[in-house]
Amino acid sequence: MTPEALRGAFAAGETVSSIARSVGIDRSGIRQRMRRFDIRNPHHRPMDRPEQLDDAGWLRQQFSVEALSVREVAARLSVNEVTLRRAMRRQGVEPAVRPVRPYRPPGGIDGDWLKMQYVQRHRTLCDIALDSDVSIATMQRAVNHFELVRSRLGRTERALENHDWLRGRYLDDKATANDIAAALNCSTWKVRSALTQHGIRRRPVSRGLFDA
Repeated sequence: MTPEALRGAFAAGETVSSIARSVGIDRSGIRQRMRRFDIRNPHHRPMDRPEQLDDAGWLRQQFSVEALSVREVAARLSVNEVTLRRAMRRQGVEPAVRPVRPYRPPGGIDGDWLKMQYVQRHRTLCDIALDSDVSIATMQRAVNHFELVRSRLGRTERALENHDWLRGRYLDDKATANDIAAALNCSTWKVRSALTQHGIRRRPVSRGLFDA
């Protein structure tokens, strides 16, 4: 298609799509010829460019004085963020760096209390979250915030570290230290030490069959 024919088609009111259909090629082929022959599309109406994009002082004021984000400034100018960032690079304008808001654990979650429940008693996040009336995700963030880490324990250690389980077996079920030691395949001394650690008051010897 010659340049004269292409200019004549545009002058007759045809569009890029209609010209492409009439000559049997796709629109990219028509656009390539337009660039080669320096022919502009008379039907193309470029959007008005906000003059503030070329005003470095105005852009800096939005970020440094009004403390707006790139998204907020782009919305104010009715342009997309990519267009705004390109203008900022040309004008040498940097967006304001907003301070990162520190995470604050929700009310009712105390670090010492959470450490006792999660690290010392080895309770699950689900149980602790239910007691605190928060989500498991919130409780996980609280654990990360207080940097709580508990060691990997075996079956015996997990049982002895579980305050509620140990208290229930010893006080509610009336099991002796010997009974608990036999069930966990550990020494009686280890069970007694766990009782003392959890602050569980031991029964008088007379109440147990062999050992309190």
